[in-house]
Amino acid sequence: MEKEDNSINFKEKKKIIFKILNKCINNKIPFYIYRKSENKNIICGIQISSPNCIIEESELTKESGFIISPFYKKNILNSKNNYSLKDAPLLLIKDEKCFNSDNIDSFDSHFLDKIDFSKNKLFYIKDNSPKEFIKVAYEKEEYKKTIQETIDKINSGDLNKVVISKSVLIPKREKNDIEIFDSLLNTYPNEFVFWVYAPNITSWMGASPEVLLSKDKITYKTMSLAGTQKIITSKGYSEELSETWNKKEIIEQDIVSKYIRNALQKTTKNPIEESLPSSKKAGNLIHICTNFTFKDKLSMESIHNLIQTLHPTPALCGFPKDKAREYIVVTEKHNRLYYSGFLGPIYKDSSFDFFVNLRSMEIFDDYFLLFVGGGITNDSIPEDEWNETEAKLQTLLKIIS
Repeated sequence: MEKEDNSINFKEKKKIIFKILNKCINNKIPFYIYRKSENKNIICGIQISSPNCIIEESELTKESGFIISPFYKKNILNSKNNYSLKDAPLLLIKDEKCFNSDNIDSFDSHFLDKIDFSKNKLFYIKDNSPKEFIKVAYEKEEYKKTIQETIDKINSGDLNKVVISKSVLIPKREKNDIEIFDSLLNTYPNEFVFWVYAPNITSWMGASPEVLLSKDKITYKTMSLAGTQKIITSKGYSEELSETWNKKEIIEQDIVSKYIRNALQKTTKNPIEESLPSSKKAGNLIHICTNFTFKDKLSMESIHNLIQTLHPTPALCGFPKDKAREYIVVTEKHNRLYYSGFLGPIYKDSSFDFFVNLRSMEIFDDYFLLFVGGGITNDSIPEDEWNETEAKLQTLLKIIS
């Protein structure tokens, strides 16, 4: 009986938090909300001093709050595409008001009613419409053709792996954004579930299973996550790779592991702990995962360099990274925006938890814009790659429908 009462109490706490978020949206106040994996506590931060959240890359870890960084960087954008860095600038939502589901009982949930936001000015106006993505959506045969062309490019010797993504624009139905975020919390208990709202720039929501880099004092963690299979409920899944994964998927994940291992060895002279590859569940899918941990007193410059080296990893881009990213920019029909970038909280002690932005979507007034992708190697089969992206879409599609 006591367990049931706690559950009801937690639901009431969520209602209070969601009511605050609704006021933020109505008043165009930036906020972030997230729950870390295997943790019930929901954490929220609000930036009340200004609605403007754009920062420069040099400011990445200077203030606490929540970062969201795009996939594309200035040095890879070119005239062959219509991509503009303005479409997805680097953002920091400051934690000027911070609360969570553990302390919401003692928090003044009516504080927004005491503030006059009428003088707030939005200096940034987003210039891309969600309907642009209807024009660049892949049909099945077109996507398979792109995959085959990518396989041919890999076989020519220029690339080892490339991640090709696609975007899907879905009209909104009855569920509002807060209800969808609540569904994400319930559907993904073991993932980093997040929602970032920056007025007139983006509203981005998702559930990421992949750590880019986390820092806790002098301890750093990252992971290699690649390969995808759908869980068949009647069979479950095995953590033993030999029982679950084929050669293509094991090689795909090993490319990512080698890249991360090399990046860490160049960053620290201290021992690096590396787990054996195992199967990791994420929603209705499983992936191959290898965890890396090391301890060191890194300078801020070294931390920034490591983040730039890791992002994007071969799991979301390809290998060699620079060539794969250039190929993606030329080949993909759409702008990835924040998809396959990274995001996460920066704490007041300069620790942080950055996650890769996948299993996610951008939220517009009348549409959801979903992104999915798959790693292509010379062993890829176009039909299988299409099916993999469709499997990745299913959970999010069920949540928003």
